[in-house]
Amino acid sequence: GTAAARLKSGRAEEVKVGRAYDTGDSIRTGRDGEVELDQAGLVIRIGPSTVFTLLEKEVGRKPRSVLAVTIGAVRMKYAMLTGTEPLIQSVGCVAGVRGTELTVWAGSDGATRFIVDSGLVSVEAFGKTVELGPDEAVEVMNGQPPGEKFVVRRDQVDYLAWGEERLASLR
Repeated sequence: GTAAARLKSGRAEEVKVGRAYDTGDSIRTGRDGEVELDQAGLVIRIGPSTVFTLLEKEVGRKPRSVLAVTIGAVRMKYAMLTGTEPLIQSVGCVAGVRGTELTVWAGSDGATRFIVDSGLVSVEAFGKTVELGPDEAVEVMNGQPPGEKFVVRRDQVDYLAWGEERLASLR
């Protein structure tokens, strides 16, 4: 499908197989687009209709990678944990990963949903932190602390439709 990259230089190009992307580069997928990035043991799957950016911020006077999901869905899977996993950021919150597999959905209204497949994830917004384990999730509304965590009912709820339902409700 369709996918474009906006490089930190401001130049836009089609996403290319085998191309390396750097801090400051963004990837935007079309309705039919999907992109898979491999970053030293971390596989990042960018879903359709998603805007994703590779960032960096200083934490404790050291640079730390930040994977930013502006809108859409991104799934991450770690081959092994090193203790220097990147932060996951959306419009309204930041998550620290101590797990191996999770999905992040960022809605067009700024809401974010984190779903953990395995491992542990800490989600923080507005001074509140929620710890998630396997098959647990939390939703963070824009401008609010994380809600209560809940158990993922994969066989009963279509989580992929979550973003589409949120977008439709804004129309």
